[in-house]
Amino acid sequence: MAHLELLHHWLAYTSYAFTRHKPIQEIWHTLVPEIALSHHFLMHAILAVAAYHKLHLEPEDSPRRPYYRDQGVLHQNRGLQLQQLAMATPNPRNADALFAFSLLMVYLAFSGYVAFDDPRDAKKLHGVIQCIHMLRGTRTILPAVSNWVEQGRLSFLLQMDPGYIITKPAFEDPGIEKHLSKLLIFCSTSSHAYSSDEIEDTENFAAAAGSLRALFSKFGSESNADSSLIWRWGVRLPDLFVQRLAERHPVPLVLVSHWCVLLSLIRYDWWTHGWIERTIREIEELLPPEQHNWLEWTGDKIKEVRRELRHRDGTDAPQQAAGSGWEENMSGA
Repeated sequence: MAHLELLHHWLAYTSYAFTRHKPIQEIWHTLVPEIALSHHFLMHAILAVAAYHKLHLEPEDSPRRPYYRDQGVLHQNRGLQLQQLAMATPNPRNADALFAFSLLMVYLAFSGYVAFDDPRDAKKLHGVIQCIHMLRGTRTILPAVSNWVEQGRLSFLLQMDPGYIITKPAFEDPGIEKHLSKLLIFCSTSSHAYSSDEIEDTENFAAAAGSLRALFSKFGSESNADSSLIWRWGVRLPDLFVQRLAERHPVPLVLVSHWCVLLSLIRYDWWTHGWIERTIREIEELLPPEQHNWLEWTGDKIKEVRRELRHRDGTDAPQQAAGSGWEENMSGA
């Protein structure tokens, strides 16, 4: 009965919770579940996302929260196992299912952070690193099936934006370019004290900072830009960057905090709800005090975006979990 509950929740609620674009809602509501009937890895992904959506909607003190978290983990892990088997032989019959799975992986990567980490766990950033690993895992799927997907029933989703950007982001401050220039200098000069791979680290950090700089410029000058460009920043991170992040190197910590600013632009963001705040909080705990000035800037920008969202939607920004002074400040005006 657990499977039926989650499938019902997907059909009644989750399939409509990614976007307000009705044709895309209909694809998630009708076509993707139909395809999943013949591909169990996709059905497990659907049930995992539905479980995490249920978890998101449950009150913090609900006794059902551990149950939905466990269901999400169960289906997510099983879906990943079966998907790896299917990826051994991509073909026209499983191409649409693999493609839909790759899109759901984006939602799982962020919404499933609750399964990867415990707020009381001393192993900080574990959830962030697992999220990035999952995002990077999607990059092998589309190239293997794109020719078939372009001619298939899910071709419309090739243009899909997993989230919508606020109409005009709050990135018109002329001081932003100066800040990002300083960030690029910081990233280009802060590797030698932490690694013997100084040259490769410096190149990776500078490339990641340059990509973020280009994204800030793009979302400061264009309306309704494609938000997939934001989460794809995480997809493209090289192995050594993620390794340095796991080692708590200050530069990746600072860069991920700036990525959080861009992620805060995504609307209909139940799947990133809590992820941004928790990530910034953990970075603040790990970053040397002399580098906290970077977090002051990112915190201010996230608050600007939250205010812009409240203004444009005519509603309050998503409420953050209680208990953290940082979170309370972040959601404040």
